[in-house]
Amino acid sequence: MIDRRSSAHSASRTAAILLITLLWLPGQGQAVAADTYMEGIQYREITPPQGTPSGTGVEVIEMFWYGCRTCYSLQPFFQQWKKNRPASVQYTYMPAANFDNMRFLAQAFYTAQSLQIEEKVHIPLFTAIHGQRRDLGNKEALAKFFAEYGVSRDRFEGHFNSPSVAQAVEAAVRYSKLYGIAGAPTIVINGRYRVDPSMIRSTDELLGVISFLVNKELARIDAP
Repeated sequence: MIDRRSSAHSASRTAAILLITLLWLPGQGQAVAADTYMEGIQYREITPPQGTPSGTGVEVIEMFWYGCRTCYSLQPFFQQWKKNRPASVQYTYMPAANFDNMRFLAQAFYTAQSLQIEEKVHIPLFTAIHGQRRDLGNKEALAKFFAEYGVSRDRFEGHFNSPSVAQAVEAAVRYSKLYGIAGAPTIVINGRYRVDPSMIRSTDELLGVISFLVNKELARIDAP
């Protein structure tokens, strides 16, 4: 949600965001060879291993929150990795919902999914909040946003308040706990590993670690 506190706090927050953005420019930081990626340094094992929503093959789950500025800044890199991923690897979006204030925008995501416009509005939702500074933290504002994509108020209300969307949000809460999610963004690889930007020094390294763990899982599954 848009922060509307004091101007001093806003200036401090803007400076922090700028610092994060500078740190996350591609190629920044010392490169690390894939064979030196280490558990506890660039990624963590999920113990015990957990299932995934699909339950089949290798699945990469992007745990995000629409209110997260870093999630927004990293979207071009995640989208590129998704586009170039191995054909056998599934890429799934799942809202991180480990805190109560994250649930409303998780409900927005699953509403879009229920309406079958997930891909159409996913990036625009991020852009509206962070690029356009729109406050979408209430149902009235969210209904207006969905109307821009051809969804009537009645259809929006019907899906937003549906039992299936409520169940999907609760599932996201459950998976957030099972995966040990501390915040967003976090990338979960096949319910066995998680990677978050606090452990990584650059976008190149982030994508390298994801690819390393995906290949590790592909090799494990293919092993006799």
